[in-house]
Amino acid sequence: MLSDKYAMAETADDLKAAILKAEEAVASTPLNHSNQAMYLNSLGSMLSYRYTRTGNVDDERTAVHIFI
Repeated sequence: MLSDKYAMAETADDLKAAILKAEEAVASTPLNHSNQAMYLNSLGSMLSYRYTRTGNVDDERTAVHIFI
C-alpha cells in the first residue's frame, strides 16, 4: 500500500502518490458504500501528514472537512 511505503521512507513522492490514489478511491466509491468511510479516513490522514510536513493550509482544511 502506498501509505505504508510513505510511512517507511517518508518521501514526498510516495505521499503524493498515496494521496492521488486515495482521492481516486474516494471519487470512484458511491457515498453509501461500506468502504467509503475507510477511504475518506485514509485520505484525511495522508493530507494531515502532508500538512505537517509542508504547512500547506489547504491540506489541513481538506483533512478537517473530511473528518467532520
